[in-house]
Amino acid sequence: VAAFDMYDENAVDNFEDVSESDWSAKYIASAYQNGIISGIGDGIFGKKNEITREDAATILYRIYRKTNDAVNGEDEFADREAISGYAKESISAMYQLGVLRGYEDGKFYPKKNITRAEGAVMIYNLLKLYQ
Repeated sequence: VAAFDMYDENAVDNFEDVSESDWSAKYIASAYQNGIISGIGDGIFGKKNEITREDAATILYRIYRKTNDAVNGEDEFADREAISGYAKESISAMYQLGVLRGYEDGKFYPKKNITRAEGAVMIYNLLKLYQ
């Protein structure tokens, strides 16, 4: 949200598990308001959950799509069948754009929790596309 200038001090959301006093509340609300997150369902954001690699790719692709056309193409990951349906296009697009890559064994590991380092690299790579 901050990296892509989407922060809005007046943003609001209706997630039951996000309190206005949370340090992250306005960032979450800003992401929600910008349509890049929707929570995990039933009015829950999932603020205590870790984020998977496929969810991170989906969020970053939604950011990209706010100002760019869709990206066509396939990724080359050996574990493509493990990618959730909602994340396939995002992962393929982010792969085509060079925002993300897999592991040395040719797999993406979509259900694996993303590390801070991986997330930082993905955000950096996406930011490079805007320069």
